[in-house]
Amino acid sequence: MTQRPEDERPDLNRVTDAVVFHVGIVAAGAREVLETAKPLLQDERARSWSDLDPAAKEQLAHELCWTVELEQRGPYVGTAFLLAGERIRDLQRSWDRFHDNLPFDAAEWRWLNAAYGVAAEEDPATWANGHDAEPTPDFVGRLRHIASRHGHIINRGHVVEVSGGELVDRWWDWRRGAGDFTDRDAAGEAFEALRHVRDLATLIERREFE
Repeated sequence: MTQRPEDERPDLNRVTDAVVFHVGIVAAGAREVLETAKPLLQDERARSWSDLDPAAKEQLAHELCWTVELEQRGPYVGTAFLLAGERIRDLQRSWDRFHDNLPFDAAEWRWLNAAYGVAAEEDPATWANGHDAEPTPDFVGRLRHIASRHGHIINRGHVVEVSGGELVDRWWDWRRGAGDFTDRDAAGEAFEALRHVRDLATLIERREFE
C-alpha cells in the first residue's frame, strides 16, 4: 500500500483521548447511515412522501432519520479539528463535502433537528433504555411527524415559511436524483464523502494510519 507523504499524515501519537472520543462519535454515526443506505425503490409514480409505498417509505424514513442524527454530531468534528488542527484536516474536509451535498441549508437543518427532537421524544423507543425488550425506533412515525409540521425560519435575512412535508419530499428527490437534483448525483457525492469520513474517523479512533 502506498503511504502518504509524511507531511500529509496525521501524527496520531499526538491525537489526544478527547479527539479520539469526539471522532469516535462521528465514526459510529457514519457507520449507521452507511449501513442503512441502499438503493431506494425507483417508482416514478411516487413523487412525494405521502405517495410512497410502504417499503420505500420505511427505507426513506430510516435513511433520513439516521442522517439527521448524524448531522447533529457535526459539532464533534469541529471540536476534534480545534483540538488536533491540521493533523485531522482530511476528516474535516470530507465532512464538509458530505454536508455541502445534502439538500438542506443551515436554517432548514436547525428547524429539522428541532422537529426531529420532538418526534423522537414522542417515540416510546426513546425511553426504553434498560427494559428487557426494547422496541425498535419508529422511524416512519418520526418522519410522519416531521412531514406534518410547519414553521418559520430566518434565511438570508428573511422570515420564510418551512414545511416538513416539503423537506421530506426534497430529500426523496435528492435521494433519487429527481426534481431539482437531475443535473448531478449529489446523493452519490454525499455518500462517497461519508465513506471517507467513516474510514478516516475509524483510523483516528483506533490510532492507526498507513
